[in-house]
Amino acid sequence: MKFSDYCKAVATFIERAEGMDAVGKALGHSSPEITRRYYVQREAVVDFRQVLGVVAP
Repeated sequence: MKFSDYCKAVATFIERAEGMDAVGKALGHSSPEITRRYYVQREAVVDFRQVLGVVAP
């Protein structure tokens, strides 16, 4: 796996929990369009919660 895969997975989890604005702020993007287009995945996402130590809600 590449680092970018982890970044996209975490961004997707943040988006689902807190919304697109939260992801953009966390990543320091000036435009939510950049976040949506390049970081938040719209299709199936590999579940990295166990690797990251996050407990499922």
